[in-house]
Amino acid sequence: MVVKTLRKNPNEVRPLPEELSNIMKKAGKPWELYQVGPKNYVRWPNYIKYKDEIYNFPIRKNDVWINTLGRSGTTLMTEMVWQICNNMDFEKGFEKPLIERVPFFEYATFGKKKLLKENENDPKRLETVKHMLTLEWERSEYPETRVYKSHLPLSLLPPELAKEARLIYVVRNPKDMAASAYHFGQMYFDQPPFEQYWDTFERGLIWGTFFEQAKEAWDIRHQENVLFMFYEDIVKDMRSTILKVCKFLGKTYTDSEIDKLTEHMHIDNFRKNASVNKNYFDYDSKEERAKRTLRGNNFIRQGKVDTYKELFTTGKPGEFYQIGPKNYICLPNYEKYKDEIYNFPIRKNDVWINTLGRSGTTLMTEMVWQICNDMDFEKGFEKPLIERVPYFEYATFRFNEEKKEKLLKENANDPKRLETIKSFLTLEWEKTEYPETRVYKSHLALSLLPPELAKEARVIYVVRNPKDTAVSAYHFGQMFVDQPPFEQYWDIFERGLIWGTFFEHAKEAWDIRHQENVLFVFYEDIVKDMRSTILKVCKFLGKTYTDSEIDKLAEHMHIDNFKKNTSVNGIYFDYDLKEERAKRETRSSNFIRQGKVDAYKELFTSGVEERADKWISIEITLLINNKIK
Repeated sequence: MVVKTLRKNPNEVRPLPEELSNIMKKAGKPWELYQVGPKNYVRWPNYIKYKDEIYNFPIRKNDVWINTLGRSGTTLMTEMVWQICNNMDFEKGFEKPLIERVPFFEYATFGKKKLLKENENDPKRLETVKHMLTLEWERSEYPETRVYKSHLPLSLLPPELAKEARLIYVVRNPKDMAASAYHFGQMYFDQPPFEQYWDTFERGLIWGTFFEQAKEAWDIRHQENVLFMFYEDIVKDMRSTILKVCKFLGKTYTDSEIDKLTEHMHIDNFRKNASVNKNYFDYDSKEERAKRTLRGNNFIRQGKVDTYKELFTTGKPGEFYQIGPKNYICLPNYEKYKDEIYNFPIRKNDVWINTLGRSGTTLMTEMVWQICNDMDFEKGFEKPLIERVPYFEYATFRFNEEKKEKLLKENANDPKRLETIKSFLTLEWEKTEYPETRVYKSHLALSLLPPELAKEARVIYVVRNPKDTAVSAYHFGQMFVDQPPFEQYWDIFERGLIWGTFFEHAKEAWDIRHQENVLFVFYEDIVKDMRSTILKVCKFLGKTYTDSEIDKLAEHMHIDNFKKNTSVNGIYFDYDLKEERAKRETRSSNFIRQGKVDAYKELFTSGVEERADKWISIEITLLINNKIK
């Protein structure tokens, strides 16, 4: 069918920027690529040639489209859908390759016409080759129910698709998808080290921009013509998936037929099924097939979840643990004391400041202590903040027994310092005396703290722009160790390997922000209007002060005064071992830095900022929508 009058495809085409082209070249992929549309999807030249025909392809009401990014369970879902739509005709399925039964919609645009000549003496192969090389809009015959698979984003396909046809979208853990795509590419060419490959994958230069493409389907998942599926759910329970797809397609089968299809789809049987495994590769040119004989040729690999672990490395030495269903990263000390932390007795007049590190914790801690203690500035200057407001989990991780003993010995002749050191080295549940109003700060996620906390005590949670948090954490780390290039640091920060999983941590507090015992505060609002923040915290804590007292505290909290205040700046580091303090003399040692908003711009390149903005946008969108999974 030839479309005579084509609507103009609204997605503009631009050459891939030089910066991204150079990244691809360094990864051994000097390809000609283009960015398409407002979301900068990366496409080959073939797409540019046929983009209007693709956009204008006529959609039928009984079409079924399987849409994915590559290596996301496409073939699994495609075979399942074809069988369900064709009365589970296993015999026909074995006889005819899946690539002929279900066209890969955009495959013919790749242009492999030389295959026709190579296969002219093999009628059966030639029939399949002709079928897969025919552009879909040039076919003269179609089956009654057309089933298509496509890796193109929905915004590049006909706009009527999700309204008129039935659409099944499958998404997979991007780490597993990347590992599968990496092995897939090895069938054709030498791959770079996986860390370098991940960089190109994450930028959307290999298979497309993962979250943008998934979000297009996620946003329409409630439409009756759309079925949004997770690969992990398919693998976990194949039978339930088959039943769900049958219901979506309006098909009914007996239990025995469902069981038979479930067995047919089992990964061990699927890999042996020549009609689905290798598919396009068996019809490649002789030259390409010969290359793959040396490389390995399994189109269907493991079909497992979490296979990414065979390739992913942390890049950071040290012993770490993942805790709980949200996989918070903790040091071994948490494992040792997790029960004591979880069972710490909460008091009704406790006040807890909860944050991720470098989010304005010290600012809020000093403010709260002053409000709870009649704005006793004199006492505040005399006694370090670390003694006035304990860092709840600090004693569990900063010092082992040997280091504790050494620190106490070093300060034996300085009673005042020794008192402070003993205070912050004592585990909170081992203390025998507490003030009437206990104020604590903690960087632990709320789910790792006592479950009564937000119900019985008062909790103030402060969140900061993650870009500024990361930059502040980067400078903080430089006080102790040589930091990697910031782009590499951002990668581990975004993964939650530095301070914890940012959005999961914040979401725990965000979800309970309407409780009367919880105050959720943005760091940016504190910096923008310190006085209003003080009034808000006073109201939350049930404290009343005169205007002049509020003004005095606002002045006390001003960043210029705050940096000069030795009771809050330097804090723990002034009480470290002599050898560690000596090391830091050669490094920057300002615990309190700028206290500004948008300070991230000093370290963020355009590439890192683009990546960060995309991550933040996606995470916020997913949290608003109760997140993908």
